[in-house]
Amino acid sequence: MALPAPVVMVWVCLVLCSLVGGSTLLPPPRKVAVVGAGIGGSAAAYFARQEFGPDIALDVFEAGTVGGRLATIDVNGKAYEAGGSVIHPLNLHMVEIAKSLGLKQQKISEKKFAIFDGTDFVFVESDWYIINILRILWRYGFSYLRMQLWVEDVVDRFMSSHGLWTSGRHAKYGNEQCIYKCQSRGYSFSSNEKLLFAIGQEDFLKLLKQPLDEVLLQQGVSRHFIDEVVAPVIRTNYGQGTNISAFVGAVALAGAQSGLWSVEGGNKLMCFSLMYAAKARLLTARVTSIAFKKRPRKKGSEANVYEVIYETASGQSRDVYDMVFVCTPLHTDHPPISFSGVEPFVGHFPGSYQQIFATFVHGTVNASYFNYETKFPISAVFTTSTDLVFFNSIGMLTPVNISGMSQQDPSEMVVWKVFSPHALTKVELHTLFSSYHSKQDIDWLAYPHYNPSRKQLPPIRLHHGLYYLNGLEWIVSCMETAVVAAKNAVMLADANWYGHTEHVDQNDLLQRIKTEL
Repeated sequence: MALPAPVVMVWVCLVLCSLVGGSTLLPPPRKVAVVGAGIGGSAAAYFARQEFGPDIALDVFEAGTVGGRLATIDVNGKAYEAGGSVIHPLNLHMVEIAKSLGLKQQKISEKKFAIFDGTDFVFVESDWYIINILRILWRYGFSYLRMQLWVEDVVDRFMSSHGLWTSGRHAKYGNEQCIYKCQSRGYSFSSNEKLLFAIGQEDFLKLLKQPLDEVLLQQGVSRHFIDEVVAPVIRTNYGQGTNISAFVGAVALAGAQSGLWSVEGGNKLMCFSLMYAAKARLLTARVTSIAFKKRPRKKGSEANVYEVIYETASGQSRDVYDMVFVCTPLHTDHPPISFSGVEPFVGHFPGSYQQIFATFVHGTVNASYFNYETKFPISAVFTTSTDLVFFNSIGMLTPVNISGMSQQDPSEMVVWKVFSPHALTKVELHTLFSSYHSKQDIDWLAYPHYNPSRKQLPPIRLHHGLYYLNGLEWIVSCMETAVVAAKNAVMLADANWYGHTEHVDQNDLLQRIKTEL
């Protein structure tokens, strides 16, 4: 007896689907958890919604406030950036997200800077560009140019959006393998080392294990320039010395370039907007435990789930999830999360975070301390690494909403942010400021200690459906890399869930990308 034509068609379609990647017929995970609502966690929630669709239940746990290390502080009724404050124009994920979510870019105002050695200024920026160039050439020769060429090379190879058929100095590196092209075509990586290798080959892996000063010396940059210019930038951005890994050093030096921007209203709005777009449920809770469990299904098989135990203001609760993204540091100097059933992962990784103190002072700078008799004309002071200085930097701040504000004068009473390795004493405050109206402190565990001798980076996939995002910040810590890590982890989870292994850790990625064009 012949089957009716419609039945035959349905049967043929089902057979073809089963032959051509039947894994796509798998349903998405029912419930997904994200631990942490900083930029990494909020981006993970956003990408999880995009990857797994509108029907998943998406919960985000945050013990503190949305934004994490993106935060603002209120000084006399105005909000100022307290955490991550600048975004590079090559940070294309941040640029695209801000645009798609309707967030306005606010250009970081150029500040007249100087470098202080505890006794005097070794360099003071002029209002005239040509004079600055002549001063740099006179004091440091071509070291500045050599450093800039090296920094641009590293950053462009990692994050450049240049086309596939790049000419000039980029061509020999094939920067068509930049992270954005890989991610836009759905390729992910199972480890942070493989991600870095796919983009920069052995060169990038070497930069993780070489001290910054050593690499700069190899590039022909003078020790004099490293001590007086490079060291102050690294002290300001990462609170460490020029013996940090060369890769993170390149990113820190790129952060001193022009064209930087922030989100109008505060960079933390990026996290709130991502959470809103993800339609995620926010739970104000501290996750204390994550355990792998097997749960029976109605049809007789077993499901792999993760039981998340968390504490809220009303007590302890628990829930189960098919997939969990941990977007908070798993190191000994952070509140612990206990894990069970996820061997060989033991629950934490070696290494520690750099403690940095940010002091917000509404006051008038003590011009005489910096050898000025009257007005203080400088809006940002970086310091060299000597015993004569007790702070890393001091910079005049602009509110996160600058509409209608007139240009500020650094010689008047304004708001300053002071970075220091310890809490400032009253004596130190009165050394820096002739008078001040208010003072507030924030003690940050802001970024990892970037030790070039580190042997291995934290993994991304901790267990079958358990993923860790903060491992990438041990390569470099900035907002953009947190978003890169989030997208990679979610795409990796998608590939593992549906069995799309052809999109993970491909050695011939360059040829694949060219073929797809």
